[in-house]
Amino acid sequence: EYPSQFITTRYEDLVQRPEEEVQRLCHFAGVPYDSAMLDVHGGIPADWSAKKQTSGVRKNSAGRWKRGLASGEVRVCQLAAHRQMRAVGYPPAPVPAKGHIEAVPLLIRSTFAFLSRLYGRWKLGGTAFVLEVLRGYLHRLGKLLRLGK
Repeated sequence: EYPSQFITTRYEDLVQRPEEEVQRLCHFAGVPYDSAMLDVHGGIPADWSAKKQTSGVRKNSAGRWKRGLASGEVRVCQLAAHRQMRAVGYPPAPVPAKGHIEAVPLLIRSTFAFLSRLYGRWKLGGTAFVLEVLRGYLHRLGKLLRLGK
């Protein structure tokens, strides 16, 4: 709708070329670039089980999800986001046959969790409330699907 009001940056680009990407983002936002913006200290690690805090931009963090997720989880993520991934230039990660099989129970559990949440909404507000919730879900789903075109 308003493409000049949005900018996209890939995480991989940010960690590989932080200065260039931060300068590009600053230019887009109309704020002056300062090299101190690259001086990152004491961030909270993405892995909440990690005992120590990290500092700085870590180039090896790009693609870590491929090493940290089971192949079934990768398959489910790619099923859910394949259009969006393709739209921003992310090729699908290879998933072995085992991952396709592992994805089935994950999808079943997700379906049951979704239905359980809907049942909870129904207990809170009845059928009209559930229909309104579903309308909201469908609206957001439509927005996500349009992003992938």
